[in-house]
Amino acid sequence: MAVDHTVIVACLAGVLAHEPVLYGLLSSLAACIAVSLMTRPAGAAVLAAWRERLAGRALELASEPTPARQ
Repeated sequence: MAVDHTVIVACLAGVLAHEPVLYGLLSSLAACIAVSLMTRPAGAAVLAAWRERLAGRALELASEPTPARQ
C-alpha cells in the first residue's frame, strides 16, 4: 500500500520513473558527441587496418613481438 501512495504522489508531482533513465541517456549521447567532435580523426593507416580486420584479413604488423630463441 505504501508503494501505491508513493507512485501516486510521484505522478502528481510530475516525477515519472523513466525520466532519470532518459536524462542519463541524453547526457551520455551529448558527452559522446562532444568528445567525438573535440578529438582528431584516426589516420589513414589506422582506418585501413581497421577495414582489413573487419573484412577478416589479418595484418601482420612489424611492431608485433617475435618469439625469442632460447
